[in-house]
Amino acid sequence: MAERSSRSQSTLREALLGAYRYALALTHDEWIANDLLGDACLSVLRADGPLDTAYLIKAVRSRFIDHCRRTGGERSRVVSLNGDGCPPARSDPEAHDDADAATALDRALAALRPEEREVLFLHAVTGLTAKEIATISDRSRSTVLSLLQRGRSKVRQRMATTAGRGIHHE
Repeated sequence: MAERSSRSQSTLREALLGAYRYALALTHDEWIANDLLGDACLSVLRADGPLDTAYLIKAVRSRFIDHCRRTGGERSRVVSLNGDGCPPARSDPEAHDDADAATALDRALAALRPEEREVLFLHAVTGLTAKEIATISDRSRSTVLSLLQRGRSKVRQRMATTAGRGIHHE
């Protein structure tokens, strides 16, 4: 019984962390991300819904759209695949190439349509399946797969173009 409780606590922790990372990537603001997650959790609990990653992310997404409507904010923010929405630190000279590659990746992601970024983030960062993403985003599974394929293709193209030009340091 104690092992089952420990597993369910671990699952809940993972769901909350995944939903928080998603909220942070959407908002780029810790306070707003915390508010979105808190509101989403309250809503899920009131509705007696499941406290799993997919359901929480859908609730966060809904709260984020409401937040944007209320504040006149932009829904198509850049989602960074490093999971925290922040540019990589450049404290180590050896990390300079990695930081430039991460910046190039962020630019490639910024060139995607918001729908492509969202699907790519949910799949690559949170590890959700196409079916789970379809449920969260109110799209068909085939649309999600198409968005995922197009997004990956565009990112690969942009990264190949960047690599072809080379990243120069002064």
